[in-house]
Amino acid sequence: MSGFKVIGFSREFGYDSSQTEIPKFRSEICGRYQSKLFRGKAPENELERAVILNRIGEFGVCVDDIGKGGRFCRSFYSEKAAL
Repeated sequence: MSGFKVIGFSREFGYDSSQTEIPKFRSEICGRYQSKLFRGKAPENELERAVILNRIGEFGVCVDDIGKGGRFCRSFYSEKAAL
């Protein structure tokens, strides 16, 4: 597969805890940015503007070959930025 670019938030997770940690990460991102912005609250800074303009958090990506034995990366990103 050829490479592609995404914009968003990412964090590494261990395989053994990913089923509980990824939903927590998603909730953290939604609670901090998406819930208020997608309800119509005006962005207050550049990061919030990027979240709204690029719809960051709309999709998720898992990458399990980052070479750190037993870990992988989960990102919440925007399809708009990936195009």
